[in-house]
Amino acid sequence: MKEKILKLKNKISNAITELFYCHFEAIIICIIIIIFLFMTYIFQYSNYSEAVIEIKDKFVKTYNGNGTYIITDNNDNTYKIEDLLFIWKFNSTDIYSSIEIGGKYKIYTTGIRFKLFSQYPNINKIENIEE
Repeated sequence: MKEKILKLKNKISNAITELFYCHFEAIIICIIIIIFLFMTYIFQYSNYSEAVIEIKDKFVKTYNGNGTYIITDNNDNTYKIEDLLFIWKFNSTDIYSSIEIGGKYKIYTTGIRFKLFSQYPNINKIENIEE
């Protein structure tokens, strides 16, 4: 009887150990996902800035069938124009279509240039500068 109790105790102990390791891996994966989402938020919504630029080129960069509006200025800085959920910005197409190559604009951006993930500052608002 004592042997059966010890065997049962060992089985329960082994099951708990396996369950812990299984959940430990899941917890680590969840932490990595949360860090990735947090970093994405920081890249998209931080570092508010304003600048006056002259447009050198504009194009649509496609990746896996999805397009991103890209703007370059005469100082070889690159910007993107994307919708941003948390600031209720859903007019990217309107902003992109209002920009003319050679035009001078005051832009309001958020985000940073992060080459590893091909992140660019995002133009959230644009004002035409009359010459």
